[in-house]
Amino acid sequence: GSLWAFDVSSSIDTKWSPAHGRQPLFTGSSGQSITTKPTVIRHPTVSNGSAPNLMVLFGTGRFLADGDKTRSNTQSFYGVWDNGTGALTRSSLASQTFLLNDSGKRARVLDPYLKVKYEKKTGRQYGWYIDLPAKGERVVSEALVRGKIVYFNSIIPDVSVCASGGSGWEMSVKTENGGSPDAPVFDFNEDGAVTVSGDTTSVSGRSGSTGEEQTAYAGKKLEDEKGMPAGPSIIGNRRFTPASATDEGVEMEETLLITNDATVTGRLSWEQLFPD
Repeated sequence: GSLWAFDVSSSIDTKWSPAHGRQPLFTGSSGQSITTKPTVIRHPTVSNGSAPNLMVLFGTGRFLADGDKTRSNTQSFYGVWDNGTGALTRSSLASQTFLLNDSGKRARVLDPYLKVKYEKKTGRQYGWYIDLPAKGERVVSEALVRGKIVYFNSIIPDVSVCASGGSGWEMSVKTENGGSPDAPVFDFNEDGAVTVSGDTTSVSGRSGSTGEEQTAYAGKKLEDEKGMPAGPSIIGNRRFTPASATDEGVEMEETLLITNDATVTGRLSWEQLFPD
């Protein structure tokens, strides 16, 4: 799939055109369809980048036709930096590494200290990517950003002919490099609190580190009976994920998040009255 940017800065719509010399901003691997709306934010760490200085966050994969459920080519989640340079490919980005990927423990950890070379003039990197490790895993719903964390869900369809379910993961990674958060951002062990003692695990292999260190979780697998997750929603400090079995009496997945100081407080609903 290819990701395009369009220049619509002119007040004359006939002058609107593809940016980056009429080339895609980014082109992924063959077979990586982009079927959901990208999430666009200001770059989280580079404040003086060339215009438009945006991070574009999106996953790849499709689940639209009958034949899609058996697709097994590797799909990815990308964070692509648009600083005015186009025709980017995977080789223009830094590759994330799973330090833990355990379906049995329903746990994933990614390298929190991966260095993305945003500031380099020679060998500059324009973002990062995570190759989703499970066979058939893909992203077919929109991601959400809260603070400096991007939240997205992946699905793994059951490839059986008569099956309609599957499984999937809830992911929470840094917008800067796609790694595990520096500190826990969600209640992994479901004890009603977000804590270092309960929501980190000891792993080795972090960039710039030796030995094992406590690291926050980046992903949690949904329980199999809940099926495939739809896109996430965040209300206050709760993350909600409906899944394919939700309408069969299974409750929606609800996860406690760390309190975000930047969260806007105030009325979240209202009633509008109309005169007769």
